[in-house]
Amino acid sequence: RNDCREQLAISLKAKVFITTGRLASIKGWKFLLDSFRLVNIKFPESIIIFVGEGEDKSKIITYCKTLIDDGKVWITGYKSPQEVSVYLNAADVFVLGSFVEGWPTSIVEALACGRPIVSTDVSGAIEMINIGLNGYITENRDSIEFSNLLIKALSLPCPNHISIKNSLKYSLKNLKADFEKVWLNEIN
Repeated sequence: RNDCREQLAISLKAKVFITTGRLASIKGWKFLLDSFRLVNIKFPESIIIFVGEGEDKSKIITYCKTLIDDGKVWITGYKSPQEVSVYLNAADVFVLGSFVEGWPTSIVEALACGRPIVSTDVSGAIEMINIGLNGYITENRDSIEFSNLLIKALSLPCPNHISIKNSLKYSLKNLKADFEKVWLNEIN
């Protein structure tokens, strides 16, 4: 964590929240920013990092220009998988505000880096997040509730060994083995 923060010029004192993926309204960026603003009141040294590109980038910049100018919101643009892992490892908490997800690969990546996670109730979240152990899930799109969960998640251990253990279930090796079992059962 400290090495990654040094590499990215992030203060060790900062509370760092991160989200990765497409910058689009369906990903709930406005909800995340509204929630983050509340966290930032309690933790003025906090920042939120959006790793990714997308059609709503200019809308995000307009919506939170002051926070960007103050260095509280970072928008990195596209990053390679190796660079994404540096950002994830520099963070305290991974956040997902999506309205809908198929299977959130970004959560698997955050798990593999041992990050606690705060997510909306999207497909796959309940399978990957053990409530109160490696993160929290909200069924409501209430920014006050979500901000409280973000603050609670700061108390979870990081790196979180439950997150890392959960990520192993979704490794290519295990997914391949599961696929082969299903495929062999279908043939027989």
